[in-house]
Amino acid sequence: MKRIFLFSVFLFSSLFINAQDFELRITPYLNSEIVLKNGDTLKGLVKFNNSAFDVRFKPSEDAKKIKVDFKEIEKLITNPNSENARIFQYLENYKNKFIKFVELVYSDEVKIYIELKDRVSHFYSDFDRTSINEALTAARFNNQQFNSGSLYSINLYNGKQIKLPVRYSYFYESGYLYSVSSSMKIYYYVLLEDDPKLIPVTSYKSFKKKYLPYFNDCPLFVEKFSEKELDLRDLPQFIESYKEICN
Repeated sequence: MKRIFLFSVFLFSSLFINAQDFELRITPYLNSEIVLKNGDTLKGLVKFNNSAFDVRFKPSEDAKKIKVDFKEIEKLITNPNSENARIFQYLENYKNKFIKFVELVYSDEVKIYIELKDRVSHFYSDFDRTSINEALTAARFNNQQFNSGSLYSINLYNGKQIKLPVRYSYFYESGYLYSVSSSMKIYYYVLLEDDPKLIPVTSYKSFKKKYLPYFNDCPLFVEKFSEKELDLRDLPQFIESYKEICN
């Protein structure tokens, strides 16, 4: 009887472990180029484990992987030298002690960066990494976009599109799509020329209180924003106005 009990426990444990295996997301190595702050460049394959701050690199498929300290990375480029190249960076956030993992989506005198709540999914947003459990949950809602295998496309301020796989964090009574949108929330940041810190694009009230003092060296710009002549929601116009007034 004792043997039967132990065998049952073993069988249940095995099934539980295997079920968990099915929950794991696909996290492939991506053809990438890492530019380090010391000027060196690593060309090969990059993979994130469970965090965008846990970077694993290997020069080739058969090579041994090594861990790269994200603090030493100037920029990480996926699909380099192609039309699908994407640039990711680890940057400081103005008035915030936490480092942000962000993607560069627009660049001139002022740069625009985006951040997703799920950083690893952001990095792998060209891939559908949906787990078995999520697939079953999505099927309950008869989500046609999911069932067809298509990805969500989000338009960025510079006209570029990025594709985001169907993803959610929790189930809400309001429905599956609400769950998807909550986990896909995009945060925008601007970076002024020759400046190391990101400035978050927030609500008018929050921006005026926390971040507008950053522009005090350009009083006319501060005045126009304070008088609501500039609308932060129209980020391209906000940037163009900054360049025109302050430069």
